Amino acid sequence: MSEKAVDSIDLGSWARFTPSLVSFLSNDVDAGARLVFYVDQPLLAPDTQLTAPGLANKLLRRKAKISSDKPGIAVLVDQTQGALSYTALAPRVDGLEQLLLGPAHVMQLALLGWDAQPNALTFKTTDAAKLAEIITRSLLEVFKVSHPADLGLDLA
Repeated sequence: MSEKAVDSIDLGSWARFTPSLVSFLSNDVDAGARLVFYVDQPLLAPDTQLTAPGLANKLLRRKAKISSDKPGIAVLVDQTQGALSYTALAPRVDGLEQLLLGPAHVMQLALLGWDAQPNALTFKTTDAAKLAEIITRSLLEVFKVSHPADLGLDLA
């Protein structure tokens, strides 16, 4: 898969982004690929006061450390019995266990159909159109990306 294939994802408008992502996922992506959309700045302000996740932390009222990393959504592509399946992953914490997403973000993603896990939220499907729609809504409603051109995009 080439960078040219990633260029087929239209970042010019949300109206063109979703169908071009469907086309990319349906036609241009290979099993084992990882596509990452990320925003330019953290969703949580450094001075945000949140309790660290976990019962012990809540009981001891330990404050959560806020990550300065850029949050995003990774799309992992797998192939099972000849059919592609997709897993979207939105990490809740970075590699240092610092928060990328706050409780409000987690709740909003869960309301959109994401499954909340301790360290990340996941969305699994075999339908490229459904995945593209969920990613678009998540980027707009939760990550507050006003225009797709504001997204970072990496392919691995």
